[in-house]
Amino acid sequence: TPLSSRIAHLAVIDVLAVGVAQKKGPQLQEHLQQLQEGLSSLRSN
Repeated sequence: TPLSSRIAHLAVIDVLAVGVAQKKGPQLQEHLQQLQEGLSSLRSN
């Protein structure tokens, strides 16, 4: 069913996100902050 498919896709995305976070380590927080600041400046224009 469509709901099962969506849940499966979200689970895969979660696994990938956790893997990236573990690989990046503490640098990830700084990188995400920079991304957020960049996106904020785009939204305000």
